[in-house]
Amino acid sequence: MRELGVALIGTRFMGRAHANAYRQARAFFSLPVLPRLVVACGSEEKGTQMFAEKFGFSWATTS
Repeated sequence: MRELGVALIGTRFMGRAHANAYRQARAFFSLPVLPRLVVACGSEEKGTQMFAEKFGFSWATTS
């Protein structure tokens, strides 16, 4: 199946909600592509890295 790389800006409430939704999308919908969590971007380096690890993003950045 083809993949679609996902970049997410924001790691607070809505960032967590959207990351969770991308991870669970296949359980609810028949998708033509598989979401692949690539990069999470947040304002705090340590918090963004922790977010990326928790939700399965390949990379974390603050810029």
